[in-house]
Amino acid sequence: VLSTSYAGDLQSQIKQSSENSRRILDSAVDDGFVKGVDVVLPDFLHEIKSGTFQGCKNLKTITLPEHLHIIGRSVFSECRNLREITMAESIDTIGCSAFESCTSLKTIHLPLQLKSIEKKAFWNCINLHQVSFPNKLETIGDWAFKDCVNLDSIQLGEHITTIGDLAFSNCKKLNYVSVKAITPPLNTNAFDKETRETVTIEVPEKAIGNYILNNGWWNFPNIKATK
Repeated sequence: VLSTSYAGDLQSQIKQSSENSRRILDSAVDDGFVKGVDVVLPDFLHEIKSGTFQGCKNLKTITLPEHLHIIGRSVFSECRNLREITMAESIDTIGCSAFESCTSLKTIHLPLQLKSIEKKAFWNCINLHQVSFPNKLETIGDWAFKDCVNLDSIQLGEHITTIGDLAFSNCKKLNYVSVKAITPPLNTNAFDKETRETVTIEVPEKAIGNYILNNGWWNFPNIKATK
């Protein structure tokens, strides 16, 4: 179901995908679709392929279907007026640059089943200030939230294993990071020097020694234990 009417290309692709049971939506940035404002995608989709909505400058809200598992590469990149996303809880992968430069996004609730945020997924979302990370999340890719200059806090769950290079670089307002993992996640250069010096890091009480002695975390002067 689409909340607005679209010409030609999108409708034919949805019909073809449904009939072939491929459950994949190919490029929709064609013909009249770029005029779309509010979109609700059909339930049969399991994957949105690379670049599907890239550069749809008028797209403002989107509701993702409940059976979706993968948001592909650059699917919503440079949708600069996209301000609201309703995520399906079934999504386990957000692809490279999926929401890059979505400069109107302010808050986002990431799906409960999400395990991987790939590189540059939310790079340059300059107005993003609140992100809810699910407990099942395992990896955050390089540059994933780089230049999210209004992001002020991060709360990562107990399954996080890797935070990529420059993942939170130039997040100028970041002042609080909570990590529930007992084993410190791999972190070689996720935070820039200025952030390391000022941010408060909270980790499990029984794991604080692990963090203080870990190569990726020892140089944070404000690591604290929490029960």
